[in-house]
Amino acid sequence: VIELTQEARELLVEQGYDPSMGARPLRRAIQRLIEDPLADFILGRELSASSTVVIDRRDNPVDDEPPVVIKIIEGPPVPATVGAPDDESADEPVADE
Repeated sequence: VIELTQEARELLVEQGYDPSMGARPLRRAIQRLIEDPLADFILGRELSASSTVVIDRRDNPVDDEPPVVIKIIEGPPVPATVGAPDDESADEPVADE
């Protein structure tokens, strides 16, 4: 799950809104402010299925820092399942030997 705080959403609006250009600046802002920092953040990390990634606006970013901060909130462990739900081999009859 990926969540954006209200402050992160406001940053996207500030940096991605241009009535004369339509949605193109917003798409670039999402890529620059959310997608690129998120990709850098998760490289080399292992996220569990219960993880929630929270993206927030950074207070007073330094020149080379992205204007967002990314945090991981670990949820309760997801129980392991045995077999796949779409496994059709379980319904096939077993041949007698």
